[in-house]
Amino acid sequence: MGPQRVEDIINAAMARRIYTLHKHHNPEDGKDLQFDFSTCKGRVEDVVMAMVSVEKMFRCYKSPRMDEDYRVPVDRKIDEFLKTHFLQYRYYCSQTCEFPENDAYLYYTHVSEDEQYDDLTILGLKRK
Repeated sequence: MGPQRVEDIINAAMARRIYTLHKHHNPEDGKDLQFDFSTCKGRVEDVVMAMVSVEKMFRCYKSPRMDEDYRVPVDRKIDEFLKTHFLQYRYYCSQTCEFPENDAYLYYTHVSEDEQYDDLTILGLKRK
């Protein structure tokens, strides 16, 4: 993702505006992803969910050759956030199935995702 993207996502969530993610080396050339954070409250929780959700979609991609056997696990809380804020949700995330091993997750089908090479660590401090 890189430090500049992280900063841009944080600023978009805090300012409650649209964030456009342009993926370099995107298998779906020319398809930017957009996230509308206008209904966020500018809270730390919104920023964390925005970061995790954008990072999830950063790694996902879709191809016409993909069927229901292509599955990406996603936390239901992230799915709810994406449903509200990810403008291409219907294209990438509308086909789902249950995740039998854990009720807190579901699968997006007909999509795949790149490996996660490192962890996304977020430290939020709340002032009193």
